[in-house]
Amino acid sequence: MKKVGIKFIIFLGFVAGCTFTPKDKFINPIKQPPNTIKVVVDIQDPNFQDPYPLVAQTTFNFTIDSVSNPIIDNQVLLDGNPLTGVIVSGRKLSFSLNPNTIADGNHTVKIQVKLDTKSGSLADLLGAEYYGVEKDFTVIVDKVLPDPTASLTFAMENGYLTLNWGKLNKTNFYYTIVHNSANLSGDTIILDPTITKFIDYGYVGGTIDYTVYVNNTTGSKQIGNGNYYLKPIALNFSDDSDFSEIISWNNIQINSQNVSIRIEGNNTIKNWTRVVPITQSLISGDTLVMGDKDAIKLTIQRNGFKQYQFDSLVTFTSNGNFSPFQEIVSTTQPKLFTLKGDIKRVGFPVFSKEDSLSGHFYVSIAIQAMVISNDGQTGMVLDNLQKFYKFNPNDFSQFSSYPLNYQGPFPGGGSLNISTGYNANNISSISVNQLAGINYVVNLNPTDIFNYQPRNTAGILDIASGKIVWSDTTNNSSPLISSDGNYFVMDDSAQTHGLIYKNNSGSWNFLGKVPSGTKYFRNNSSTELLVVTSTNISVFDLTKPVDNNKNFSFVRTFSINQNSTVANVGYDELSQNIYIEYLNSTNIGSNKISSIKVYGIQNFNYQGSGDAILNGANGPHIYVNGYHFLGIGYANKIR
Repeated sequence: MKKVGIKFIIFLGFVAGCTFTPKDKFINPIKQPPNTIKVVVDIQDPNFQDPYPLVAQTTFNFTIDSVSNPIIDNQVLLDGNPLTGVIVSGRKLSFSLNPNTIADGNHTVKIQVKLDTKSGSLADLLGAEYYGVEKDFTVIVDKVLPDPTASLTFAMENGYLTLNWGKLNKTNFYYTIVHNSANLSGDTIILDPTITKFIDYGYVGGTIDYTVYVNNTTGSKQIGNGNYYLKPIALNFSDDSDFSEIISWNNIQINSQNVSIRIEGNNTIKNWTRVVPITQSLISGDTLVMGDKDAIKLTIQRNGFKQYQFDSLVTFTSNGNFSPFQEIVSTTQPKLFTLKGDIKRVGFPVFSKEDSLSGHFYVSIAIQAMVISNDGQTGMVLDNLQKFYKFNPNDFSQFSSYPLNYQGPFPGGGSLNISTGYNANNISSISVNQLAGINYVVNLNPTDIFNYQPRNTAGILDIASGKIVWSDTTNNSSPLISSDGNYFVMDDSAQTHGLIYKNNSGSWNFLGKVPSGTKYFRNNSSTELLVVTSTNISVFDLTKPVDNNKNFSFVRTFSINQNSTVANVGYDELSQNIYIEYLNSTNIGSNKISSIKVYGIQNFNYQGSGDAILNGANGPHIYVNGYHFLGIGYANKIR
């Protein structure tokens, strides 16, 4: 009988479907902990150590690679006792060892294999000729787990989060690292007991908790835990003059390989999404309307690690580019005068404060109304104590408060009682020849101050002399003066018609009537008057004849679109354009979309539009000389 002994170099190694670096010997990355760990050992790993620590149920694969002859007989002995359940397939032999069924200590495993010689001899045919192969090694069973020797520490190394702990005094275990965060729960198992660090290649920022356990068949023991937080980037926001968003980021704290950043915006108009590599560091977002804000959802993720992501919610508000205001008055210079407690002079088109004198004009209480002549030479304000002030728009250091005088008798008798003063109600306009349309209260019984009859009085004030040159004590309106001072219009006391008066050498003569509504004179060289109602805008030429009932007929008219809510209609003398403000019927939370549509007054041709977001604090939204303005401090050209 021919027996052949062959010396094999045996390699045993771990094989486990793992996506991590093989040298770290991970299994089950980011999964729920299994009930038992089953290890597969192949005869291939040059790092296999004898003795071998048996810490979990392990399947050993013994494969004959040097010859192709099949196994015809085998025996596996543990401390001289045959093992059952040995499986043979071709040249591969497999068997399992479970430390739960083996006492603590060192145990010898011996593998005996017979291989068919396939020589064709009679002995071979009778099964008496074979090659003999033997392999033995030692397994160590130790069910007492080691104690921790150091606490868990965290560090970013090469842009990856790394956990470190001290070396343990035994190797009879495997590690379980439990992860927990807002987007992630599960565990990673490390089979190599000599490892003292764990590199979390998927982590891209945020808060995450880790607990490290050592385990074997008898149970587990915690050796450390802790949490870590990282803000992976510094996020920045800006917008250009057209309120186009620019979202950028820098100070990247994580390894940027295979990392993408997803930014989802949700502004009032629409939603948008961009996904780019994190190394791009810049994206163009969406175009915001004036005063809008964008709710940004930021997600950072590394390709191949779907369980991990960094989430952040950020709200960006478009940057204002103009001084906050309550009212804007435009003049032909052209300049803007903004009103917010005091008056500032601002130039076109860069919207910068024009001179150092602007801060000199100050009224100690809130300003209720302001008017400036079209040539920019004369200004008046009305404060909340019902007093008039006049000022020089070109020199804000000069202003005054003064009583009103009256030239001529009051209609119906009486006179203005200078000693008891006056209360101002409103101021509507100033002409270039310094006539102002105002409304104020007078005392018609000056001899009895305890029983006087106060009357709201519509008047024309000559600012140069400080005298009233025309008045009507039966009217609550304020006369609207044309820019050249040749006409004024005022609603009658019943508010049913607008009454037109013409100045003839200081005497005001009644010309005729127009419909009631908001009124604007076109400019200082035109005799046209605009009347705005809830449904249309009509233009009247005051040089045209009236009918038998003294009514002017419009020379052209424009219907206001009623499909949307009309919030405001205005006229700008500088550009000679009318504007209509529409509010979107659908509210977005407490916000409304305000759209201004601009039309030329000569033929009502469409000029453009501008959108803004309105809430209780943002208004007003108005148009001046090719720009639309929002009260919280925004300005942009109409589109």
